[in-house]
Amino acid sequence: MTLKWIRVQSNEEIKAAVQCMNDAFSEVAVQFNLNKQNAPHNGAFLEFGKLKSEIISGTVLFAAINEENLDVVGCAGYKVKTEQKVELVRFAVRKCYRGLGIGVGLLKGLEKHIVSEGYSEITLGCIAEDMHLVDYYIKQGFRLMSTKSFKRLPHKVSFMSKKVKL
Repeated sequence: MTLKWIRVQSNEEIKAAVQCMNDAFSEVAVQFNLNKQNAPHNGAFLEFGKLKSEIISGTVLFAAINEENLDVVGCAGYKVKTEQKVELVRFAVRKCYRGLGIGVGLLKGLEKHIVSEGYSEITLGCIAEDMHLVDYYIKQGFRLMSTKSFKRLPHKVSFMSKKVKL
């Protein structure tokens, strides 16, 4: 499979990214009993207007496209938090494309872009009880900083961080 990396900007690209995230996050939504009411910001429930609004507001989003069938197979984005720090957002790989190194490739490509933009740290929040995901991020060089409960969420959130450089 040959992948092409694009920055998501057009309405068609945004629609394809939403489909990718809906697919990628649906399994986790079922596993952790998430729905639109208790986890409205989860990617399983993402809608076109919401993602378009995020991009207009400054979220930088990239997608990996399978050049053979033009499927968006994965996405990764970030929001600027401070002069040095960005937050990883909308990171997803479609279920049928997992285990092929696409996520690692997306993260490495995103890190290079982030460093080229002058940032030196990436933070993220993820479902604390999803040990597979927490372990994945640790293998990618992230450190667990804290875990918190929020009244509005049915799960705890683990906050992680990674220093990046050229």
